[in-house]
Amino acid sequence: MAKIRPRKHAVQARSRATIAAIREATARILAERGLGAVTTNAVAERAGVSIGSLYQYFPGRDAILADLLRDKLTALLDDIETATEAPGFDAATRAMLTGLARSYLARPALASALLYVETLIGDDAEIAGMRRRLGEAVVGFLVRHDISEPEIAARDIVAMTRALAMTAGLAGETDEAAVVDRMARAVSGYLGRTP
Repeated sequence: MAKIRPRKHAVQARSRATIAAIREATARILAERGLGAVTTNAVAERAGVSIGSLYQYFPGRDAILADLLRDKLTALLDDIETATEAPGFDAATRAMLTGLARSYLARPALASALLYVETLIGDDAEIAGMRRRLGEAVVGFLVRHDISEPEIAARDIVAMTRALAMTAGLAGETDEAAVVDRMARAVSGYLGRTP
């Protein structure tokens, strides 16, 4: 991918609103028509901003996609880090799974497309750091609850629950509690714990 850092960061409310509109336009195009349809012209038109305004904030399409991915990862990271602090293994597990399920069920086509975008981005330090923090939060949680081989367990649990949530979302499921129940049973079974 090309340069993926924003040109400048929004300080004023109007600038933040412009960036939010650009992010949302990108998300909608990506989810509805796929990566090939995401162009700076299409994003600017959908966001209702001039192409010049878009280029004030982003040097190109890849920077917009990376910004959107960072935004979504920030929300997921906040949910997961908060959830790991919940009292008790079961309550914390359900809180983490709820955050994950919510991120996939709300906009499943977007979540799926962003996974692909992440593979294209390559070595963006900020995104890599966010992914690392997500993994560390889950590993730390498992360590605190005396789960053996926490690094392997964390990797497997994240992969398994992500697949369950994405499959449910892409199948059109909207019952978050039912999806979280299935995810919790899968995690409990994997860890050999009674749910």
